[in-house]
Amino acid sequence: MSMAAPFPTRQPAASVAHPMSVRSAAQAPVSRSTQAGPALRVVREPAPMRGRARLRLTRRGHIVLIAVSCLALFAVILGSGAVADAAVSLADEPATALVVVQPGDSIWSIAERIAAGQDPRAVVMRIQQLNGLGDWPIVPGQRLVVPA
Repeated sequence: MSMAAPFPTRQPAASVAHPMSVRSAAQAPVSRSTQAGPALRVVREPAPMRGRARLRLTRRGHIVLIAVSCLALFAVILGSGAVADAAVSLADEPATALVVVQPGDSIWSIAERIAAGQDPRAVVMRIQQLNGLGDWPIVPGQRLVVPA
C-alpha cells in the first residue's frame, strides 16, 4: 500500500534574484513605468506613542475650532453684559410689594389704598405694567405686585 500525501504539494520555484532586491531603498526608482517588476515603497515607521495621543487637525478642523472658540467667547461677553445690565436695572427699579386681591377690590381701589394722597391713574398703570394685566379684570385671591 502506498502512502500518498493527503494534499498535492507544489515544488518551490527556482529562486531567481529579482533585480530590485540588489538595490537599496534609497536607490529605488519612484515610477513603475520604466520597470517591469514591482516598485519598492519606503514606509516610515510611526514614532512610538509616549503618554497621550497627539491630536492632528485638518485645515477644516482648525477653522471649526477657531469659530467655536470665537462663539464661546462672544457668548461669555454677552452673558456677562446681560448680568451686569440686570443688576443695574434691578437697582434702578423702585421697591415693590405683594397684595392679595380681596372680594370687591379693583385695581383703582388698590391704587388709592397704596398711594394715598396721589393721583391713582399713574399707580393703576404701574400695577397693570408690573403684572402684565392690560385690560384684564382681577379676581379675589389673585396676587398682584404693586409699587411700594
